[in-house]
Amino acid sequence: TGSGTMVLRDVVLSSGDTADYFVNTARGVTIPAGGSQEITVGFRPRGTGSSSATLTVNTTAGNADVRLSGFGHIESYNNAGRLLINEADGSTTVRSVSEQGTCLGAKNLPAIHGRGVDVELDHTGVANVLFDNGGRARIARMGVTGDIISQTEFGPYGGWRPTAFSVRSDGTRRLLWSHVNGWASLWSLDSNNAYRSHQYFGPYSGWSAIDYAQSAQGAKMLWAHENGSLSVWTLDASDQYLSYRWQHGYEGWEGQSLCIGADGNPQVLWQNISGQVNLWSLNAGDAYASHITLPMDSGTTATSYSAR
Repeated sequence: TGSGTMVLRDVVLSSGDTADYFVNTARGVTIPAGGSQEITVGFRPRGTGSSSATLTVNTTAGNADVRLSGFGHIESYNNAGRLLINEADGSTTVRSVSEQGTCLGAKNLPAIHGRGVDVELDHTGVANVLFDNGGRARIARMGVTGDIISQTEFGPYGGWRPTAFSVRSDGTRRLLWSHVNGWASLWSLDSNNAYRSHQYFGPYSGWSAIDYAQSAQGAKMLWAHENGSLSVWTLDASDQYLSYRWQHGYEGWEGQSLCIGADGNPQVLWQNISGQVNLWSLNAGDAYASHITLPMDSGTTATSYSAR
């Protein structure tokens, strides 16, 4: 109501079968009191050149009413990585993130699902979210609008917590569990998330298995030590251990998750006690190569990142 300044975040749009996303966004737009303001923003349909569309902002109805002319629903799940965030109210947000770390849009999921612990993009680009719901593993598949369209649940099993979920290129899945005594159990699931088999790792004093991702060699598994250091394991195609790369910890920082980037090399998500989140890119030898800082809201915790 009244006049003010509107700040638009980058969002992702859906128009029929074409995924569109903003390449530039109007920011700091002045909204006139009791009137409306048209804002032209740029977007680029996938595989084509740039174009534009118009946002109409109307403040006459008591609340700012933001509409995008000529397009359908806003959706946040194409052409981007996913950052999983636990909010202060117990809900979970799945944020679409560009390669540069820019927020492209987000979908909030209520706390009733549990605590979000992992997000995974499958080969179609659809996000799957793993929740820890009181020790139960709840695997939620999200539709094109970001709504949950199917769920699978396992557990609870005494002392075990779900820590990671991965969709492999052959359609099978992996579900990683961590036990309070340090054991890790890696489940193999079929394409419908039905249990097939499992294998154990550990226990190793002070270490906990926190993530798993398919790689060109087979797979990577991320272990975190209570002193803050990390160990990136390389597994073969049968999930058997081959080698590891140790990474010392940094004061105030905690390793959160691991994924495989577009270049086939691992990426590791770190969060500082101050709230800052860094996404490391590793080289082919699993050593640090570069990083970007991802924007975060106060009081939130980043738990997982998945690259497209």
